[in-house]
Amino acid sequence: SRAEGVQILQDSALTAAWRLGDGSRLRIDLNLGERAASAAPLPAGAQPLYNLRVGVRQLTLPPCSLLASLENPHE
Repeated sequence: SRAEGVQILQDSALTAAWRLGDGSRLRIDLNLGERAASAAPLPAGAQPLYNLRVGVRQLTLPPCSLLASLENPHE
């Protein structure tokens, strides 16, 4: 796997992504702050792996929330 980068959303929130060996993309949206943070929507076909305090298709990360998703390279 290789890192694709990190996007800082605000002081305590970020989005990070990795390209995995099979071509899929792992994305983690994390907000450790006390305020909600805006995040980019998940691409069509992305599958949620884990969520904590956030709806899967939300564009806003509530305080203390996490969303991990996997994008299939063939979709």
